[in-house]
Amino acid sequence: EKEIGRFREAGATAQKNLAGKYFPPELLNRVLNHLKEFRKN
Repeated sequence: EKEIGRFREAGATAQKNLAGKYFPPELLNRVLNHLKEFRKN
């Protein structure tokens, strides 16, 4: 469980760093919020 959490955290950080290079923060936030809503359903 802990390992999975760490792995996800590392992946999320890497995605943020990569995305930050290519996308403006506003767009990134919009996409992240959309993903959160998508996961709820």
